Amino acid sequence: MVVPVVLSVLAGLTNNIFVGVSSGLTTRWLVEVWAFYRNTIFLSLG
Repeated sequence: MVVPVVLSVLAGLTNNIFVGVSSGLTTRWLVEVWAFYRNTIFLSLG
């Protein structure tokens, strides 16, 4: 169950999914996820 999550996060952080990590990393995906799910994350923690 951990492997698919890690692969999904890695895919979200790469600039080009078809090239892979060698294309470089970006935080755009992380910013978008935070913007959409920040309230849900806080509610689930609280």
